Amino acid sequence: MKKLNNILVGLAFVVGASIAVPLYMYISNSLFHKGNDAKAVIPIYMQNSEDVKVMVPERKIHDSSSLLIYKDTSYVSTLKKNGNGDLFKIRFYDINYKKYFIIKLFDYAGLKKTYFLPDVLENKDLLITVNKKDFYSANYGGKNNPVPVFTYRGITPIKYAGFNYDITPEEYEHNVTQYLQYLMPKEEFKKRFGK
Repeated sequence: MKKLNNILVGLAFVVGASIAVPLYMYISNSLFHKGNDAKAVIPIYMQNSEDVKVMVPERKIHDSSSLLIYKDTSYVSTLKKNGNGDLFKIRFYDINYKKYFIIKLFDYAGLKKTYFLPDVLENKDLLITVNKKDFYSANYGGKNNPVPVFTYRGITPIKYAGFNYDITPEEYEHNVTQYLQYLMPKEEFKKRFGK
């Protein structure tokens, strides 16, 4: 009798968990992880962009004043994606434009590519694609609020150890989508896009 009771309790737990967990995820996503309503503005943001040629400076690894800094972090998206994703940031200063830029790569193709990325990019000329509003705004370009960059390519393809480090069009669209939907503050998104 005790064994049958344990089996029934275990079965009830499994059935309850298989219903409760998806229901919890659905309710949580609906209430707390919506992000911005960015779907309609993604093409507009991308079309209002231009290519800019920059020079990535040399990386000084143990120098806090280095003009090239790399940071690996994460961001919260939706529970359907296990709650977060990887965000790789590379901030650098371009002496020609006298601006800071920050390359943001969301869910990039693994450590094998990102581990060497700052070293691969240093002292290279890049074509970065920046949103014109961000690039020409006085609010962007400082050390604490660099111009966001979601795609780059080398003047010649950037290759190292058999990997191509140029960002594909699909990766670019994914980066813009994640930024506008989950990282851009709601107030800024509303002010900028009226949503």
